[in-house]
Amino acid sequence: MRKWMVLFGLLVIFIFSLKSYAIDFRFNLKKNSLTSAGIFSSEGKLIKTLWSMKELNKGEHTAIWDGKNKYGESVSPGIYELKVAINESIYKNILPIGNSGESNKLQHTPSYMCSVAVGNNGDVYTANGWDEEGQDFKAFSPEGKTLFGANYEIRNGNPNGAPYTIAVDNSYIYCGIQGWANPQWKEKTQIQRFNINNGKPAPWSLLKSTDGHIQLYQWPSKQIPPSTPKEDKKLMSQGITGLSVYKNEIFACDALKNKIRIFNKKTGEKINSFSVILPQAIAIDSNGEIWVGHQHKYVSVFSQNGNLLATPIKNLGNVVSICFNTQGNLYVADNKADNIKIYKVINLGQEIHCKLIKIFGEKAVGGDYQPNQFYELKGAAVDNADNIIVIQTFPTGGARITKFSKSGKILWDKLGLFFTDTGNYAPWAPDNFITQKFFLLHLNRKSESWKFRGYILNGKSSYINAQHGVMRILRIKGNQFIVQCYGDGIQVYRKIGTTYKLESMLGGHSPNSKGIWNSKEPSGQWSWVNKNTNLKDKTIKKFFWYKKTGNYFLFGMNIDKKGNIIYCDYSNPDTNGIWEIPPKIYKNGNLYYLWSDKKLIAPPVSMDKTSVQFSPVIANKNKEGIIYAIGKSGYWGHNGLWKGGRMSGAIWMGGWVLAKFNNKGIREWAIKLPHTCDGLDLIPGNKGVMVGAYNGQIYHVIPEGLIIGMFKPGKASGDITGWLDNNSSLVVERDLKDGWLDVFTEDDLLSRCLWYRVKNKYKILMVKRFIQ
Repeated sequence: MRKWMVLFGLLVIFIFSLKSYAIDFRFNLKKNSLTSAGIFSSEGKLIKTLWSMKELNKGEHTAIWDGKNKYGESVSPGIYELKVAINESIYKNILPIGNSGESNKLQHTPSYMCSVAVGNNGDVYTANGWDEEGQDFKAFSPEGKTLFGANYEIRNGNPNGAPYTIAVDNSYIYCGIQGWANPQWKEKTQIQRFNINNGKPAPWSLLKSTDGHIQLYQWPSKQIPPSTPKEDKKLMSQGITGLSVYKNEIFACDALKNKIRIFNKKTGEKINSFSVILPQAIAIDSNGEIWVGHQHKYVSVFSQNGNLLATPIKNLGNVVSICFNTQGNLYVADNKADNIKIYKVINLGQEIHCKLIKIFGEKAVGGDYQPNQFYELKGAAVDNADNIIVIQTFPTGGARITKFSKSGKILWDKLGLFFTDTGNYAPWAPDNFITQKFFLLHLNRKSESWKFRGYILNGKSSYINAQHGVMRILRIKGNQFIVQCYGDGIQVYRKIGTTYKLESMLGGHSPNSKGIWNSKEPSGQWSWVNKNTNLKDKTIKKFFWYKKTGNYFLFGMNIDKKGNIIYCDYSNPDTNGIWEIPPKIYKNGNLYYLWSDKKLIAPPVSMDKTSVQFSPVIANKNKEGIIYAIGKSGYWGHNGLWKGGRMSGAIWMGGWVLAKFNNKGIREWAIKLPHTCDGLDLIPGNKGVMVGAYNGQIYHVIPEGLIIGMFKPGKASGDITGWLDNNSSLVVERDLKDGWLDVFTEDDLLSRCLWYRVKNKYKILMVKRFIQ
């Protein structure tokens, strides 16, 4: 009996002990609201988050706090506040930009097209190289609507690879493919066959040793003689550079072996071959004669047994495709001249001549945007109505496919301009969205639409297609600059006329001192600036070396609104803080940076004496000097952060903790995020931050440290998105005309950028309680 009384007494003491630490806060809501709440010290420091994004009805409510902080520790006596954030913001899905496809997986336009063919019924087929969504090839209706795609049949096949050429007949799609350059797939060079009705594989049953595929060889890149000119190496490493189907035979251009190879269309067995130096494109005319574009500038004609009949064209720049229309006219796509030359074929007894009768399209220059202005012409096909289907790419990536009538009228036009990137606009020009690949898109907020308005990079020199930080458009001392951010460096482009020219760089190995991405070489730290801005003069660089040796592991540099570089160095725990490099202006007005000017603005993880052990990954600073950073933590989530001198953990470019530092570099709060995030951008006006999660969700965080809202892809984008997989994946700007925020996020899966609009509005209710 005494024993039970003692236990009962202990239980009563425990209950009263708990009750003594439970603190009630009462507050009243005037209407149903989306709320978030936290406990704060009298100095405004976040002690503990109580809840986030919770719908509450109007009326009186009670919040209960256990008297402990976020680490489970009891707090000292004092005055504490309950802050309830009432979110009155509006989050609108506008539409995807930069891709002309409809908002679903099937309809997107691939961002890399390298070959085109057309069927007898007018359907259009493209080979797309790498496509994140696995549409290795696509079939379009005569009206431009996607019928089906490969659905990873090549990319996840055996070998795993990509197609680079395509041909069709009434029953099948034929793709010239190559496996990836690794020990498993060995660059296997093959022809694969697919059902033309649905894109499903249709391997040849007799070719069992190669999984039903026609295989030419493997490791073509290792068989190229070292002295081969650079322009030839690219063709030879691809292997199959052209395909055509005629009656019961498949004809393939084998650039590596200097052969035209002929196979039985029904069995896949080899029939014959004949020699042609560096064949690039092939077509069969109505007489069965074989036309081959070769050695960049020639088009020759061969008989069915491979005898040379004539070389009627000898003055091309670089032939990438040839085909015939219904009248027997020859269409030659020349991607050095970037036009399509149309010839009348004249047979005079034993002689064959080609008379140039028309040139279609023209070479594009910076700022051009019309579909018949070609940047990098990849190929053309002609249907039975003599309509012309043209594919092109752009110097920095992205693709376009356009169908023209025989008179040149645009019948339909599709663009795929993005791949793992976003863009931004200048606050003084919110309608002009510039992508990280230097496409100009005009945004119309009233009609919620966009228009392509050209490619605006002056030249391709030293452009790196691997952005890992938010792009900024700055105006400094009368000049306008675009600053692109990479792993451990930046590139600065200055606006000259209507285009942008590269004027300065800072880097280590990405970019390296030659201006290219090379993560394998020792990095060092360097920068350079152009000493002149005359587009006609050769670039004159002034180099500044800080260190010529050493490996540094930096990722996700950012530029703040004042032009400072903000970055996180996580080479080791002693440097893993937040750093800043201020901008400099050269005497000719060019913006540049020096590593020697770097300074630590928030302490490294080795100096974090709290349980959080915050390791920053990506950060930025607003005009008031407030820093927000995403990072990792051994206390929240993953352990074993440092392995081999480099940070580890899930989604290594991101983190699961968000922290805020004041303008003296002192951390005010750190919170655990609902998901691992690698996108971060500040809300203008010291209004907090948006962070983007790997799964496509965007979290709205106010300066107090409360997550007050979340938005994600909706109906406008087909309720789908690709993952946000790098530090440039989220951009926030304010449209000064209406005060709304524009939020842009990466969608690498469907080669586009998602556009949201946010009306940023919230209010704070505060209730004070004194703890004895």
